[in-house]
Amino acid sequence: MNKPILSRRKSFGHYFRDGLREEAYAWYSLVRENLAWFLLLLCGIALLLAVARPLPPSKVYLAAGQPGSSYWLLAEKLAVYFAQRGVELKIVPTSGSNTSLQELVDANSEVTTALLLGGSARKGDFPELVSLGSIQYSPLWLFYRGPEFKGDDAIGHFSEKRIAIGLPGSGTRSILAKVLALRGVALQQGENFLELPHFEAADRLIDGSIDAMCVVDSMDSPVIQKLLAAPGVRIYDFSLVPAYVKQLPFLDVVTIPRGSLNLKTVYPEQDIHMVASTMTLLVEKDTHPAIQLMFLLAADEVSNDRAQFFAKPEFFPAYVDHAIPLSPVARRFYEHGPPTLLPWLPAWLASFVDRMWLSILASVAIGYPLLRTAPSYRRFRSSLLIGSAYEELKKLDEELSRVGDAAGVDDVSSRLDQLESEISDTWIASDNMNSFYSLKSALNLVRAKAADRRLGLDGAPARG
Repeated sequence: MNKPILSRRKSFGHYFRDGLREEAYAWYSLVRENLAWFLLLLCGIALLLAVARPLPPSKVYLAAGQPGSSYWLLAEKLAVYFAQRGVELKIVPTSGSNTSLQELVDANSEVTTALLLGGSARKGDFPELVSLGSIQYSPLWLFYRGPEFKGDDAIGHFSEKRIAIGLPGSGTRSILAKVLALRGVALQQGENFLELPHFEAADRLIDGSIDAMCVVDSMDSPVIQKLLAAPGVRIYDFSLVPAYVKQLPFLDVVTIPRGSLNLKTVYPEQDIHMVASTMTLLVEKDTHPAIQLMFLLAADEVSNDRAQFFAKPEFFPAYVDHAIPLSPVARRFYEHGPPTLLPWLPAWLASFVDRMWLSILASVAIGYPLLRTAPSYRRFRSSLLIGSAYEELKKLDEELSRVGDAAGVDDVSSRLDQLESEISDTWIASDNMNSFYSLKSALNLVRAKAADRRLGLDGAPARG
């Protein structure tokens, strides 16, 4: 005896597999039948991705000045932050800010980002660059040996002595030249004006082979710390600081308060005033927004971890040097803070959502109703096909009621046969089989009606 058919039950795995197979076939049919529209949709998505660029590059090049400077040390900390997030930050050494700027604007250079001294660029000179803001103060230090000097003309005083003025292209040379120009003094190379790297100049000042050196760098720079700890080395107090700042808006006044370096010995013995620029982060205008955001986040994290001797807590990063316009990404960061989704999403994805949330919201509003049908599209498609067949069957039934000759009935019967053939060849989801066989029953009823009508027209007795 044959085993009952209904007892041959399928396992849940079989039902799940068959459901997936039917769903895949339904979507395949949808794409095949609407191929032109799907190609247009794919082109639109590709265009959106090309414009929005959600994925950042995996490698970024940063020009960071002389190795051993505070710029270089900061760049190394930024590189650690980037590495933890899957982006390699390559640090490119340069002789100073001007050289870093040249690397940044050079079309053949791989450098897309640079740590520069505020004032290195003039307003309107570099329209292809934007600023991410400044990270810390970098004062102009004048260290010297010998008796204390309190006059206004320090360079005039030391011009007869051996003084290091930094390398060509360095921020030290740039700031020093601007300050001296206000007093009508041109900074020119001479026998007593030595172009030395900062580390070498510091060593030579400490051992007495030179008499003074100028350097623009932050308090935590190894060079500055070495000179502050060296016996016999003094710091010049710039008496005309307010006047310099008045003439050069990118500069600010910073002060080393009396006794702040060593309270035991009360060093310095009096307040020391200096002009200071800022360490500014510039990027190419088309730098990926996610990379810009990562720089801002890294700068914020590093600034909070570092002792800011010359700035109030939480002051940096900040937009201080206005010579280069602020990046839209940075403006949004300063005005609204980090993206809301940053604690839950990677920086690149949080940046993408932050920039594109209006477009994403519109897409969700349009696509949500469609997405609701996605898990059951096989049933939705089958229902549409069965509904269309019912509409056609209704038309044939109504037409059958109107025809008055045998030829008309034969035509309807022929179209019923064609409809049945198409229904039999149509794929229907298993969930819609009840409706499918109801359709076939309805078609057979109309076919029987046509047969009765045909017999009636031929004069034969109608079926009881």
